[in-house]
Amino acid sequence: MLAQHARGGVCDLRELMCVLPGARAGRLLLAEMLTRCAASGMRLHPPRVLTPGAMADEILADAGESLSIAGEFESHLA
Repeated sequence: MLAQHARGGVCDLRELMCVLPGARAGRLLLAEMLTRCAASGMRLHPPRVLTPGAMADEILADAGESLSIAGEFESHLA
């Protein structure tokens, strides 16, 4: 990702969404990206890092949908 999106000393990943299994994995990914960018003298604009549970909300928000995700009670009934 870093090599593909690096231009002019800036690595802009703001348009990307990374879905990882947990919040810790997201923190580790961002830390590694920062380390690599710092080592090559690049400035990083990080991607959106989400867990699978937050992905549906993010996709719906990006699509401009006014749909809501089922709550705990509705999910239990389903």
